[in-house]
Amino acid sequence: MFTRFFDLAGREDYNLLSDREKRTQTIVPDLVTSHHPPGSALTVSGPQMWELKRVHSITSFSRTGEQTGLGDYYRPRRVGRLVRGADRRAAKVPSEYTAKAIKADAPFGAQESPAVREALRALPEVRGIVMGALGEFSESINLLIECLAHEGSLKNPDKFGQSNYQAAYGAIHWWLKRRWARLSVIPAVESRYAALG
Repeated sequence: MFTRFFDLAGREDYNLLSDREKRTQTIVPDLVTSHHPPGSALTVSGPQMWELKRVHSITSFSRTGEQTGLGDYYRPRRVGRLVRGADRRAAKVPSEYTAKAIKADAPFGAQESPAVREALRALPEVRGIVMGALGEFSESINLLIECLAHEGSLKNPDKFGQSNYQAAYGAIHWWLKRRWARLSVIPAVESRYAALG
């Protein structure tokens, strides 16, 4: 998405990298959505980038493997409302993308040029999709499920055996929620195995 903002020499250097190096050196979102129908909460100007993350453990560990208490995402806060660990992780995604843009500008952009950073800034803010160590969803997953159910019920209600919007929306929403719920069990179980280890 951002290679067109590299200068000529930077583009040549980028093309010499392996696929793995390209993913670590530049911005490669996990999912990009666009062209949403009217009434969708995802309707934005330009492509909406999504980054899928998972919180692996509620505890933090030292370099030697000793537990050092609760991790940053699950440490209780004394001030403000309760925020789920998955939502805390999702809130960090936009700043990580800004850091990636700065990192990509240095070796691949024209000298002193913030072209990649400016291109990222012109797009809607990147959203994090996060599954927490306790099996919780970030709020962005619920938003994505609602929007996909809305679009599916407008475009393909018959694929779920329905003919009207409300029935199709309910069927698709339930099906997506069930699928994501299965995925959320995996990190919850893995975090318990990590605790046993």
